[in-house]
Amino acid sequence: MIGLFEALAGDDGLPALIDTNLFAPLALSRDLLPLLQAGAPSRIVNIGSLVGDVALPLFSPYAASKFGLRGFSNTLRREWATLDIGVTYVAPRGAQTDAARRLASVLDRLAMPLDTPAAIATQVWGQPNAPESRDSARDASEIVCYRIDI
Repeated sequence: MIGLFEALAGDDGLPALIDTNLFAPLALSRDLLPLLQAGAPSRIVNIGSLVGDVALPLFSPYAASKFGLRGFSNTLRREWATLDIGVTYVAPRGAQTDAARRLASVLDRLAMPLDTPAAIATQVWGQPNAPESRDSARDASEIVCYRIDI
């Protein structure tokens, strides 16, 4: 599901992409609510993507799914704050994965840096709460990932 939107053939991959990146976190959050309430204070961590903020060309279906996850996370954080359930949205830039290696020709054209999963995890869990409003003019090449959990 990578390429010019008009050149993507058929809808074969769209349901799986939306199911994985958007529907599954929605359904899982809803279904886990009783356990989260019983264990409060508790927290959900949704893994998004920088592409959910910075819409890169050639990634339109993926970006749409991650924009949706970000919106869901922001809404749920406000809805469940009174239940003492936190919601964190993490948005790494590209990660060095098998999937990214298969997309090397596209990622190289976009000059998208890829970080190790360990570097991303260290930054996410090692950084203090990020302010909800970020400097959107900041160069994306400087951002390994950001986290919103206010």
